[in-house]
Amino acid sequence: MRQVVAVLGLLCASTATQAAGNGDKLDVSAPPQAPAAPIDVAALEGDVRATSYVVGPGDKLHIVMWGLHELQQEIEVTAEGRLFVPRAGVFDAGGQTLSQLRARVEAKLHTLYPGLGSSLTLTRPRTFAVHVTGAVARPGTYAASPLTRVSAMLPKAGGALPTGSLRRVEIRRRGVEQAIQADLTRFALFGQVDQDPQVLDGDTVYVPPRQLTVEINGAVRRPGSYELIATRTLAELLELAGGFDTQASQLRPARVVTRTGGDRVVARSVPLSAISTTQLNDGDIVHIPELAEQRATVLVQGAVVGPRGPDDPMRARPSGHAEGGQPDGGPREVSLSMPYIEREGVRDLLARAGGLEPWADGRNAYLSRRAASGAAHHLPVDLVSVSTGLDSDVPVSPGDTLVVPARREQILVAGAVQRPGYYTFSGDLKPRDYLNLAGGLTRSADSEATRVLSNGDSRPLRRVSSVEPGDVITVPERRFTAADWTNMALILGNIAVGSAALGLAAANHR
Repeated sequence: MRQVVAVLGLLCASTATQAAGNGDKLDVSAPPQAPAAPIDVAALEGDVRATSYVVGPGDKLHIVMWGLHELQQEIEVTAEGRLFVPRAGVFDAGGQTLSQLRARVEAKLHTLYPGLGSSLTLTRPRTFAVHVTGAVARPGTYAASPLTRVSAMLPKAGGALPTGSLRRVEIRRRGVEQAIQADLTRFALFGQVDQDPQVLDGDTVYVPPRQLTVEINGAVRRPGSYELIATRTLAELLELAGGFDTQASQLRPARVVTRTGGDRVVARSVPLSAISTTQLNDGDIVHIPELAEQRATVLVQGAVVGPRGPDDPMRARPSGHAEGGQPDGGPREVSLSMPYIEREGVRDLLARAGGLEPWADGRNAYLSRRAASGAAHHLPVDLVSVSTGLDSDVPVSPGDTLVVPARREQILVAGAVQRPGYYTFSGDLKPRDYLNLAGGLTRSADSEATRVLSNGDSRPLRRVSSVEPGDVITVPERRFTAADWTNMALILGNIAVGSAALGLAAANHR
């Protein structure tokens, strides 16, 4: 230590002698050349911005003083966040930006030594621990520096899981109540660097599970699955998907396939003029039509089998189908856009669509057709009778939509029962069991007139041994005959006479 002091003393003396030889003028025009700084430039995005770089324990800095006395020394911020600057003292450095700390140090040196020039620069950024948790492959603690961004931390933890959200990544920082949000999807797609913030000492990066995720295909620039967190509309989805590509049709509506309660899948058409107001649901599948789809087509929706090809793009396939296309849950529906064939009827169209599913309500199907005025009207079609030849075939026009509803897996009990409503179908239950589920008959029920409606047929309950899903059991109220009215009048008359007699007796008693 004494040798170092001696060397510095000789250096200072030599500098003073040179200054005296120059007429006691101090050369403060430029500092001496600093040694090469050991910075890993491969890890830097560019020059370190002193106004945003936050100093912390472990940072190594280079202090240079020139003029009457010269000094070059590497100094380091201590574990307590303090910095010792030769000839100036100790500074609280932790949590300050590099520019703030530099201004304080240089101002202090200028006050103490007005004739000296000084400079404080960063030579090696510190490393520290950051915790990466949530929906990542390998949650844990990993090394980082103040120049490390959130997007560089996730690969260290094996990357986000498929169920993890890249749009709502949280940076939980000590001393900050509200977590900092990072949207790595917008950073990756649009280069928004502000959506990929840098980490600091002790930060916890948390990847939450995805919420509303929607798939888009067809005539867009980036087909795929995206999480929606802002407006959750078709407009937000199109922005993430890069917008329409050059093959997008501006005339045909988009198709949105939604899973509803009971594991059913329904399709709806959305005009492109309504994309900013169309709300989407988790699991939706959106198809943007292409120019090639503008040729004459017909649409088949509902409880039809659909083509068996596994890669057919026109079929909306809900998850959960077992082998052979048989359902493993409740009714499912598909949406098929098929080329129009001139002079084709409903029978052939249904055959091209794969036929009816077992749960299809073929007797209540209909064709939706638009008139020249644009108004839509429904043409009822009994697919069962048409398929068997009992009814004549119904011709199909370009742009028609054949809708095949699904039968309810329920029995409706209506009329004079205690609790009218729908009851879950069970093959083990008889027709009268459903009346018991409905609480039984009311006093005014006409049990002899109870009937079962099934596929358009009405039969007395006493002649029905079993019911099928979608059947209706109706119990009418009993009509009063003339004899019933006479008996009611006699009863009411007797009540009136009895009441009058009681009134006279009470008056005489007084």
